[in-house]
Order: sequence, then structure tokens, then C-alpha cells
Amino acid sequence: MNTFLTRTLPLLLCILVGTVLSWVSIYIFFFAVWTFHSLPVARFADAAGNLLLFPARQVFAFLGGDQSTLFYDPISFSGTNGLIIGILLYVAFRAIWTRRENGKKVVARQEERLEARVG
Repeated sequence: MNTFLTRTLPLLLCILVGTVLSWVSIYIFFFAVWTFHSLPVARFADAAGNLLLFPARQVFAFLGGDQSTLFYDPISFSGTNGLIIGILLYVAFRAIWTRRENGKKVVARQEERLEARVG
């Protein structure tokens, strides 16, 4: 159970966040145009969406897919992109979290050594 809470659950949450971000980035252009009626906002939304969808575009291009995959199968596109972004988020957060835990362990060891010298 401890392994599930420390490794699997954060991974699943990161994949879920990545999938939701991918799904939003597919339709952000249309939402920005419909809501703001502004060309600069629409261009910014399109650029942000393209930046977020870049990993899946590269994977589908590498596997021989075409650029229309985004429009005729957005669920698999956002799922693939969500998986990639989720794993990258998990790796980044895991590195930060373990560094923080190791830092606490180092501080605890230094305090023990100081107490051993003093006492």
C-alpha cells in the first residue's frame, strides 16, 4: 500500500493532469475565438496549444502518422500526449521530491553528528 501511495498514485495523477491539459489544448483555439473575439488572443491560444501538443505530434510523425490525426481522433491524440506529459511531470516532481527527502535526511545526519561531538 505504501508503494501505491508513493509511486503509483502520483504517476496516475500526473497522467490525468497531462491528459486534461492535452484535451484543453486541442480545443483552446476555438474557445479563445468564441470567448474573446480577438486575433492576438486566438494566436496566443493556438501557440500554447501547439506547444503542449508537441510531444504527441512528434510521436505520431515518428510512427508514420499524418497531421490530421489530431482532428479525426482527438481522444487517442490527447491520451498519447497526456501519457507523455504525465510521465515527464512525474519524473520532474519525483526528482524534486526525492531531493527534498534526501535533504531532510542529510540535515538529520548532520544534527546527529553535531550532537555526538557536543555530547
